[in-house]
Amino acid sequence: MRPNRPPDPHLDVVEVRLERLTWPEVERRLEAGWDTVLVPLGATEQHGPHLPLGTDSLIGAELAARAARRLGRALVAPVLPLGASAEHRDFPGTLSLGHETVAAVVTDLCAWLHDRGFRQVVVFSAHGGNRRALELAGAIVRPETIVLLDLPHVPVGAGDAHAGLDETSMLLALAPEAVRPATSAGYTGQLDARAWAVLTTAGVRALAPEGVLGDPSGASAELGEALLEALATAIAEAVRERS
Repeated sequence: MRPNRPPDPHLDVVEVRLERLTWPEVERRLEAGWDTVLVPLGATEQHGPHLPLGTDSLIGAELAARAARRLGRALVAPVLPLGASAEHRDFPGTLSLGHETVAAVVTDLCAWLHDRGFRQVVVFSAHGGNRRALELAGAIVRPETIVLLDLPHVPVGAGDAHAGLDETSMLLALAPEAVRPATSAGYTGQLDARAWAVLTTAGVRALAPEGVLGDPSGASAELGEALLEALATAIAEAVRERS
């Protein structure tokens, strides 16, 4: 099990995002043993009439940064903002790549990071539709790469699927100015075999005309912060268990 090493007091321990650092700062971190990098996957897809298209990317980037700080001596790659989102194809603004394309990007990026000196690369997705791509990538990446196929379950929130209470609350905590008023609940039935068949064949709009799987009413920044904290802690724990 990988120990939870304390941050190096001689380095800037607040900024963990690669895109905000200079190359000498990254070099110093590598020399000081910052040997882990997290790669968050997001998406650009509809999230109902009240959340922005970049919801998954915003959440993924934030979870990665919080998890990296919990792990200690870990950095965060920029979030990959395009994912496999074909189930949202009937909503304007959604962008999507094939599962194989996403898997190829993940595989190439992980190899690049390993070759640049990072011992351990951790990949996870804030968009559930990327799971198949992660399965494909997980089968061929190096053994030092940790691929988390799903976000850990946490005993906070509603556990709804898409643009409901949980994601709306997290966006209220992260970017409240980007959240529009939620007018009504979306599809709140069971996501059973019948519902999944509709989602995977006809798409989300056939099941939820406004694109919401859950009920965003009652969302709050306080709940969102609790969810972000719980998920980041669970991601860090999952990494330690597999290190």
